[in-house]
Amino acid sequence: MRRVILRVVLIVVCLGALGFGWIFGGRHLALFLDGFGTVEMERIPVTELSYEGAQTGGIFHLGDRMLSSVGPDNRPVPLSIVPDVNNKLVLSVSGKSFPLGELVPASAPESGATFTVRTDKADEALLTVRRSLLSWATPFDFNFLTGHAPSWKRYRYYQLTWQKHSGAKLDLLWRYEQYYYPSDGWTGGDMTREGISGLIKVEIKAE
Repeated sequence: MRRVILRVVLIVVCLGALGFGWIFGGRHLALFLDGFGTVEMERIPVTELSYEGAQTGGIFHLGDRMLSSVGPDNRPVPLSIVPDVNNKLVLSVSGKSFPLGELVPASAPESGATFTVRTDKADEALLTVRRSLLSWATPFDFNFLTGHAPSWKRYRYYQLTWQKHSGAKLDLLWRYEQYYYPSDGWTGGDMTREGISGLIKVEIKAE
């Protein structure tokens, strides 16, 4: 009988430790697992891109999504976006440049977009939306203003891959947080958190 009680107590303690670790370490575990793979949710062909702001620290407009060029450290990622003499909008980083496309009038001038380009016919541009393999519980999150706090969170990723006919390739990757509310379900995945969210990868592969 004593052995049975000890086993039950041991199981309860182990389950409690796992639950405690999941609540307080789930965010880090999810980030670790995301390094091995994520769940693809959507693939969106990109035919038009707008960029709003200065040559660094601005905002990309991809359809109804606004993605900042600021990194997790709340500083602009060291890239530049400027038009060249051939009326092309060019993204440059680490000494490499990628021509996004020919400048065209903004399709929605009221949006305040500074530059708008359309992909060349031979380009292959795709925005892929992914999420974490693991969500983590947030029972201790409180919103004292609204009383409405998420009960679960997970990471959401946006990856823009842009391939030119010449073979040149641009790869941009953003990471944000997505919240779950019992009354609303999963909300849009654009919540920020210092040290975690923002533009986390900019890579250009030459032709």
